[in-house]
Amino acid sequence: MTTDHGEAALHNRVVFNATAFRGAVSSYLLMGVAVSMLGPLIDTFATKFHIGLGEVGLVLSAFAVGGLAGNIASWWGLNVAHGRTVIQASVLTVALGCLGIAASPSWALLLVSVAIFGAGFSAINIGLNTLMTRTALDVRGRQLSVGNASFGAGAVLGPVLIAVLTTHRYHLAYLLILPLAVAAIFFIRSLHALPLKGLDTSKRVAIDPKHRKPILLTFIAIFNCYLLLESSTSGWLATVVHHDGHSSSFASLITAGFWGGLGLGRYLAGKLHPRVSAARIVASGIALCIVIAPFAIISALAPFVFPIVGLVISSTFPMGLMWYSELVPHDSNGISAIILCMVVGTTLGPWMTGQFVAHFGVHAVPITIACEAVLLLGVLSTAFRFRTLEPSIN
Repeated sequence: MTTDHGEAALHNRVVFNATAFRGAVSSYLLMGVAVSMLGPLIDTFATKFHIGLGEVGLVLSAFAVGGLAGNIASWWGLNVAHGRTVIQASVLTVALGCLGIAASPSWALLLVSVAIFGAGFSAINIGLNTLMTRTALDVRGRQLSVGNASFGAGAVLGPVLIAVLTTHRYHLAYLLILPLAVAAIFFIRSLHALPLKGLDTSKRVAIDPKHRKPILLTFIAIFNCYLLLESSTSGWLATVVHHDGHSSSFASLITAGFWGGLGLGRYLAGKLHPRVSAARIVASGIALCIVIAPFAIISALAPFVFPIVGLVISSTFPMGLMWYSELVPHDSNGISAIILCMVVGTTLGPWMTGQFVAHFGVHAVPITIACEAVLLLGVLSTAFRFRTLEPSIN
């Protein structure tokens, strides 16, 4: 065992060395590419399987339901197995889901494949982000920001692939990204992450549950509201742009712009964080979203508004995790619980927006996004009352 790994074991830390971090980045890229292709394909799925826009939103809900299973499996896996095993199994599940999406001949099989993909996606999500909050404090913020920015960078590539190959050949796009899964599985082998049950109990820290509970519940609500906002935007923006009279390829490019804004914003948040608190970065971005999102009602502005929305809401995920880890240090189970419960927002967001679209048309989407941002900012504001909890060593 290397010196770094020995020190990590002593302090119950996770170590992403250079090779393992390449595996993490490859995993985030795979997640981003694969999930960002779902939104631009909403109209294509509706046409191919002869269903309405309200029903086709079930694709996004199937993804979220699969995500619940993935969250539970990853949380359990991190407790009983080495972190690299959990991530490798999760990446393999994503690859199987992508193969299913590419080959599904029926609506029912497509939903099953999307659910499998969602399970792997969420397992990687909870796995990598939980593990990164157990890294040394001096690298934690950078790894969370760069990792999640890689997700955004991958999410740019997905819609571009759809635009280049056209929506009728989307199966090729899902096949072309599978080498990323191979790279992720190979590189992540260098990850050092002991199962939580195998940690040195003498180095565990104790937090008063009475003080931890309100913080945890508040952040569960924050992240669910954020996923409500992000999933509604990413899932429906291509439909809005397409119904404004633009081609499906152009709508895919705007989706890429949204994810590009998401990746850029997360990268910039990592640079800004040493000088500005995570809490202020998050709240400022959501406030800007409330002002900007309604302008997407104007057809000429929508292609510009959605990428900006991605930019301003982007920091909520990595900086929100950083904010919680600052308030409740060394609480890996709390981080896992937050990500585990995010399936509620991920499931409800596309479904709720789909109901508004079915009743009021696609131009209800920008107003829905703005209302979800108002809800998120309201919940965020309640978290400013908390102060950092001081842990004690058992």
